[in-house]
Amino acid sequence: MKAQSSLLRTGAVCAAGAAMILIGMVIVGSGAGEAVGFLGQPGTPEQYAVVMRPVAVALLRAMALDNVFLILYMGAFISAARLIWAQARGFAGVGLGFVVLLALLDVAENAVTVDMARAVIREVPIPAWEISALGLLEQVKYASGAMAVVLFALGLWIALPHSWYAKGVAGLFLCFPVMNALKIVGISEGGLIVWMLVMLVGSAGLLWREGLRR
Repeated sequence: MKAQSSLLRTGAVCAAGAAMILIGMVIVGSGAGEAVGFLGQPGTPEQYAVVMRPVAVALLRAMALDNVFLILYMGAFISAARLIWAQARGFAGVGLGFVVLLALLDVAENAVTVDMARAVIREVPIPAWEISALGLLEQVKYASGAMAVVLFALGLWIALPHSWYAKGVAGLFLCFPVMNALKIVGISEGGLIVWMLVMLVGSAGLLWREGLRR
């Protein structure tokens, strides 16, 4: 039980750290606002070069933070899987599978973005295939993330049926696909980031709370 308590509290620290990194990415990315919104959209290499040129360095910094972010959210999800494993093993196992896929897609998306930014800095043409790949990676990434959080939400509901805190966090998770859909149609891009931040803070609180109880 002591090992489980330690793992849960470590996951809480990871979730809180991910929340702070997310805020850092927003601050760093604010200097590259137009380019961030343009990434993943249809366009020519020349159009991308024009948009990215003034903010290429800021994009590289944001991608560096994002690589740290994905390590931390993976730690939080692993901890959450341990929390619900005994009562909801299927949801935890499949959910973790989607988390791993999410992280791999995130790494790939960051790598393509970094390569594009470096191409702009070095004033060489952006490969056209990277633009298509970036859009595809972004969509599959968000779909994988939505599947992961829904599975973990259901797992929390089953594993902690008497905890209103857990049900509240599960509710935040279940609303994530809706916020993601709103982002896709261009209605609420900032809302998705705020929702992710609230989810991370809520998850940190839940994991720490459960860690102290075990």
